[in-house]
Amino acid sequence: QALREAGARDGDTVVIGPLEFVLGDEEGNTGDRGNGGEDEEP
Repeated sequence: QALREAGARDGDTVVIGPLEFVLGDEEGNTGDRGNGGEDEEP
């Protein structure tokens, strides 16, 4: 939610430290629903 408030939109690639994910990506490579959850293999 904080990312959206900071101006991020669905489809934007968001990079936070070593994490990178696309908002709205249900199969994100950084975990649950692409929201920066637990790391998973791509």
